[in-house]
Amino acid sequence: MILNSLDYFSKNREKMKKLVLIGGIFNALYAEQIEFFEKAKKLGDTLAVHVAGEKKGILRSRKRAELVSAIKHVDIVFISNKDIGSKSIMEKIKPDLFYMFPH
Repeated sequence: MILNSLDYFSKNREKMKKLVLIGGIFNALYAEQIEFFEKAKKLGDTLAVHVAGEKKGILRSRKRAELVSAIKHVDIVFISNKDIGSKSIMEKIKPDLFYMFPH
């Protein structure tokens, strides 16, 4: 599911139980990233993925969101030009866990 608004989180947060949040640009997806999504999903009940907005990627953000949403471990995808750790995103989503891809 690709969201057009973060309002979905405030209206449905209880249903998500333990929410895990990850984020990135996702111009290309690699086997290691798919494994990362799988591990992140195992840490909670709902996996939400932040796809960086237009200023960051080579591909259009909507195309990158569609790629990520096709991964079976991902429950929710949203696009934002704000950084994943921004206060406004964290306050609306209220994740139980913020999981980061190791570099």
